[in-house]
Amino acid sequence: MEASESMDLANNVLARASQVFVKRQPEIHLFCARFREQAGDLVGARAAYQLVHTEISPGLLEAIIRHGNMEYRLGKLEDAFSLYEQAIAIEKGKEHSQTLPMLFAQYSRFVYLASGNAEKAREILVGGLDNATLSKALLEAFLFCVLQLPSVDLLKSSRFFSLVV
Repeated sequence: MEASESMDLANNVLARASQVFVKRQPEIHLFCARFREQAGDLVGARAAYQLVHTEISPGLLEAIIRHGNMEYRLGKLEDAFSLYEQAIAIEKGKEHSQTLPMLFAQYSRFVYLASGNAEKAREILVGGLDNATLSKALLEAFLFCVLQLPSVDLLKSSRFFSLVV
């Protein structure tokens, strides 16, 4: 569509799809967000992500990751961090959240890869142990941190030490 200068047609097709035909499917809204970002419509991209976060599928990990990555690509690292922190706060309020351990693991990984801050990544993982149920994803994140980031001392966390022993 871009090559034939028919971007209006592409936007109309996406609008109909996301507002009429598959309006409750998060995948179409995630696609729209990425499409709008690539087209330079950052307000529209953020609106599509926000719609997924608030109405269509709150707590959808894929939406949080993609939105955070978009903010990082745009140079808004603090906004990306804030997005993860808000999602974690919402999930903490839910009883028996299955997403919370994955959020902690993903947020820790994102912090380390985006900012190189190993200490903050460790703090997030320790917070995950204190606030989330133990899961495979959280344990894998700890093992990655221990094996790949030797300068980070996860044994400072008494809960982690009790899990190992």
